[in-house]
Amino acid sequence: MYRRKRKKYRFSEGLAGIELNGKWGFIDETETIVIPPKYDNAEDFNEGLACVKLDGKWGFIDKTGAEVIPLKYDKIRDFAMGTDNAPVLVTLNGKYGYFDKTGAEITPLKYDRAEDFNDGLASVELNGKWGFIDKTGAEVIPLKYDCVYGNYDGPVRVEINGKHGFIDRAGVEIIPPKYDDVEDFSYGRDSRANVQLNGKWGQIDTTGVEIIPPKYDEICNEKDVIRVWLNGKCGLIDYSGAEIAPLKYDDISMFWDGFANMKRNGKYGFIDKNGVEITPPKYDNASEDTSPARAELNGKVGFVNRTGIVIPVKYDDAGCFYGDVTWVKVNGKYGVIDRAGTMVISPEYDDINICRSPYHFGNAHIIVETDGKFGILDKTGKIIIPLKYDYIDIFFDGIAPVKINGKWGLIDYNCVEIVPPVYEKIEMRLDNPGNIFRVQLNGKCGLINKDGDEILPPKYDKILWYSNSQAEVILNGEQIIIEKNL
Repeated sequence: MYRRKRKKYRFSEGLAGIELNGKWGFIDETETIVIPPKYDNAEDFNEGLACVKLDGKWGFIDKTGAEVIPLKYDKIRDFAMGTDNAPVLVTLNGKYGYFDKTGAEITPLKYDRAEDFNDGLASVELNGKWGFIDKTGAEVIPLKYDCVYGNYDGPVRVEINGKHGFIDRAGVEIIPPKYDDVEDFSYGRDSRANVQLNGKWGQIDTTGVEIIPPKYDEICNEKDVIRVWLNGKCGLIDYSGAEIAPLKYDDISMFWDGFANMKRNGKYGFIDKNGVEITPPKYDNASEDTSPARAELNGKVGFVNRTGIVIPVKYDDAGCFYGDVTWVKVNGKYGVIDRAGTMVISPEYDDINICRSPYHFGNAHIIVETDGKFGILDKTGKIIIPLKYDYIDIFFDGIAPVKINGKWGLIDYNCVEIVPPVYEKIEMRLDNPGNIFRVQLNGKCGLINKDGDEILPPKYDKILWYSNSQAEVILNGEQIIIEKNL
């Protein structure tokens, strides 16, 4: 019995790798062995070639088994990892070189280090110096830099003698290496790059003009403002360098919906992009990345938006708004409020879980629990499913497992029972959402789809993994691959 490689190695270009007595070969789709198992390792076919290993050395074979690139290299990069018909990177005795897919040498094995091609260029190192070659192997940017960095879409960051600058793709120096550190150019606003000089940060354009002089300890770009830090204090400036909010805050968070939380003297408040304090710093804690934002004071929770307080600080606990509603806790019980602070579901439940449709974000189902029973309400509090289940799992891709009387089934987002509760277990994989479920019945494992149709009957001891075309199972102690359109 041959054993197929695990999930990521499937049929590719009509062939699949198999293992027999510790050796690897290939079969076709009729399961006929077309390349005998003789290799220590093998990768999938790509562009008519497969990377294989024998006696510790790597090379490439074609679909007839003929060696296109001899099996003599210590390491070899699969063609599938390259882009744009890029040459393949090989290593032998600590040296790097490149070949094309016919096996023709592009560069000799001479480099100390080398990287994959990106947009027609690859960075290479020789004798401690870095430069770039093109797909013909020509050194189009001389090997003179101590380090190069891989943003090839615009100016390329380079380092020499501990200083950083930028060159273009032709190797022309557009910003001399004079900075202690630099960040890549961002193209969302006027093509700027943050730069550091003498321990301070500023900002330059693509011509090297310092739009914001390097004078800050830290700098962080937002869409319309820049957060800056100096001597332990934080403030805001615009993209011309003009001050928006003075350097007086302990911290300012990222902006969300036009406002951010700020901290001063150990207390939190909120500030807008014009530097106006929406609320003074008076809260014990505040959330980020939600609107309205969650604010805590003296053990109570409320919410603030960019206009000020919208929901008073009065709840024992509360979630964050990621849709139209969120949960709140009052006197040990859970309820739901909307963005106006209206209590749409009274606080009478032991637990609440808000699930939102992946297709309609505002279409929330509220899973509620009381006295060990689970049900579902809509966001207005209307009962969709009464509290009758022993458990309701979260919805994923519109499907949720449910348990009643010790048995598991499935419901859809309309709360229709699509698989009756007959199974001892139901499991879904997050990387295969709502499509295939592993089930257990009478101690045996099988697979069903979201309509409840049996794909594999529950007769296997274990199902180790499965995809849309294969499953690896154990039956009567034997580990086998089942090839089936799942």
